[in-house]
Amino acid sequence: MSQIECYEPEFVRQYLNNNSQTASKPLSLCWQHEVRLSLPLNDSERCRALLASSSALELNVSMREASADFPALPDWAQSLNQASLDAVGLPGLTPEARLYALGILLSYAAKLDKEEVTTPEVIATLPKKLEELVREGALQCQFNELPSIPTLQRQLTGALGTFSFDWSLLPESPRKQAVQLQIGLFQMQDDNGLSRLHQQMMDVWRERGVPRFADMPWVFINYLYYRLYHETFPHHDTQPMPARYLTLVSDYFLLRSLLCLWMMDGDDLSDDVLVSLVAMFEAWRCGPLADEEKEALLAPHRQDEILSAISLLTN
Repeated sequence: MSQIECYEPEFVRQYLNNNSQTASKPLSLCWQHEVRLSLPLNDSERCRALLASSSALELNVSMREASADFPALPDWAQSLNQASLDAVGLPGLTPEARLYALGILLSYAAKLDKEEVTTPEVIATLPKKLEELVREGALQCQFNELPSIPTLQRQLTGALGTFSFDWSLLPESPRKQAVQLQIGLFQMQDDNGLSRLHQQMMDVWRERGVPRFADMPWVFINYLYYRLYHETFPHHDTQPMPARYLTLVSDYFLLRSLLCLWMMDGDDLSDDVLVSLVAMFEAWRCGPLADEEKEALLAPHRQDEILSAISLLTN
């Protein structure tokens, strides 16, 4: 029987080591060419393992028996997943600019013929081209010059109060109670009120969110890496890659909005609150209601999903 590589991210290993008495077995994401070990993030300790260190997504490699029962991942999808990881890993960029670079990559890749034998090789060259644009400063300039199209941003902000988050996953505090009250009022805002609320949250992100993560930039990089690795992004049985991109970017925007909301009235975002908010968000995102709750908002923006996603990245 042939052997294939099995990848175990450092955060999985650390979580299992630190929670040896209570930890469940990691998920095995099996393909014919490789196995990826991973964890769902609907638990604060798993989130802590992922977000605590810049080395959390370093891969430990072992060998495992291959199986013909494992599904096959097309060569183009393997190449595009690696290219997506490389694009998000481009140095010196904000999380938003990294996602913009990923959008450029996917926009180009979506036009390629998946059946063409050279397509995987073409895809593999794209991150180097993006890296050159970053080195020249061209990608950053292009991103900074994007026009602000806040329609979808405001709609998602207003909908935060309609999502079925499990607030019991957060530690009890006066701020938790205040946030629950605030978020419940979002859906009652008229267009003018929603516009002011959205602008306030954007200001909070610039003034407090960006400085908060300046000394730990790996937090959002790790989260994005995790999503690409865990989902073998953008491969999907039914959704095309532009739809997968809109899903990823809208999730990033919603998660960032939750963090902004916590900081809105001047409260600090401690590490414990951070991991609890991420765990709460992930429990909702992977739960039974999230797709339905989000789709009602995203459906009108499906005509150009990459453009709609990029509109969520501008301030």
